[in-house]
Amino acid sequence: MLYPMTLTWPLLFIIGVFDAREQRIPNVWVLMLLSVAVLASLGSPVDISERLYGFALLFVLMLILYLVGGVAAGDVKLAAVIGYILGWEELASYSWTFAFSCLFIGVMYQLLKRLTTGVQCGYLGYQSILVSVSFRSMKPIQTNATYMPLAPVMIVALALNSYFSHFS
Repeated sequence: MLYPMTLTWPLLFIIGVFDAREQRIPNVWVLMLLSVAVLASLGSPVDISERLYGFALLFVLMLILYLVGGVAAGDVKLAAVIGYILGWEELASYSWTFAFSCLFIGVMYQLLKRLTTGVQCGYLGYQSILVSVSFRSMKPIQTNATYMPLAPVMIVALALNSYFSHFS
């Protein structure tokens, strides 16, 4: 039998590429990912209640970020499914790989912007991580702000978490 996570990786890859290219995540892909994750989890030793706690926790945390204008709705749904895939106990280690991925990919996006536009973006791209957003209009306050899609960051963090959890 295949390791259950191998069934979800093609869908995660499609979602990450779609978000990077079009800055949105279609509901159909997230629903397909959730369906595959539920089917893959049927033979898993992780209890369903632990997976549902992970789903609920990431959904609520990301929903709060969505309500204040920090993330998009597709990111909320994808994070909830990732919470289901990981389960409650894996969320702590995932948060560390997510923070690392945000920092690393954010710096790379900022450096890419600097190289392609010639704009002075700040020392080592630290401004790309802290972007000011107007909460009423959801319009960026800074005109030269760098935005990065969050799905590829979440997926890279999931891959890192999966890799390092096998060696600990």
